[in-house]
Amino acid sequence: MSTIKCIIVDDDFDCIKHMTLLLNQFESGITAIPRSQPFFADLFAQVPTTGNTVSYAEMKNPDGGAGMTAEAAAKSQADFDLVEAKANVKKITAYIKTSKEALADIPALAGEINGELMTLVGLKKDAQVMLGDGTGNNLNGAITQASAFTGGALASTITAPNNYDVLVAAITQIMTAEVISGQPAGFLADTIVLNPVDVAAMKLTKDLNENYIFPVTLPGQTKVMEVPVVSNARMTSGSFLVMDSTKGNLRIREGITFDIGYENDDFTKNLVTILAETRLTFYIKSNHTKAFVTGDFTTAKAALVIS
Repeated sequence: MSTIKCIIVDDDFDCIKHMTLLLNQFESGITAIPRSQPFFADLFAQVPTTGNTVSYAEMKNPDGGAGMTAEAAAKSQADFDLVEAKANVKKITAYIKTSKEALADIPALAGEINGELMTLVGLKKDAQVMLGDGTGNNLNGAITQASAFTGGALASTITAPNNYDVLVAAITQIMTAEVISGQPAGFLADTIVLNPVDVAAMKLTKDLNENYIFPVTLPGQTKVMEVPVVSNARMTSGSFLVMDSTKGNLRIREGITFDIGYENDDFTKNLVTILAETRLTFYIKSNHTKAFVTGDFTTAKAALVIS
């Protein structure tokens, strides 16, 4: 059992002051700003690259094809053009300036700064891989390159379509996509990206008898036509992205690196700059853009309504 000693100073008891000091306890660590964790870039295989530009060749303008050939008859000719394309490596950076005294006096500050910088760079990487517009120093993101939702063979065929119907149609659009007329490309949707609000709205949808209509899935899983749903608040509410993620190419020139140094008069002010950066590129080959379908639910449902 602990005890508190009281002393008399100018006829006043100082017990309260001593009790305050004994009962105060400082919680270790620093409470970080709440942020969603990076997720989108992790949906793609990340492959190293050694250059500042990634070049690749694509088949274009195919002619002819295989044919049935009679004895002594001319055989069938097929050919195509080869077109070179390239994607430039871009850089993402963030830095924080602090004092040498703060690093020495505040426990774990250096680790917190590194963690904050890593999160900031990771979130910018996510935003760029998802939504980058491809101009200037921006990556060309998946949604920017994705094909628009049309409904495919299910367009104008559904009575009172809901969000679930839209996702089924988007999956079907990917699976039946043709890069060459009359020849299915063979894409297989493997990921659906939605805002949590849209996932919740789907799960709460009921029929006229107040029965939930969203298909039953295993605990902790949400799927549409066996395609997993990835729920994250960084996706715009009311919009969707369905994709064959194997057709997205994320190439890493440099993973996240940290440097510490001085700039200007930092040395005489005991200030240091901690810098984090990464270099990468993301691209979808033009022959594969139909493996990605995006749109907003309101417009998509209108396209599915039976005519």
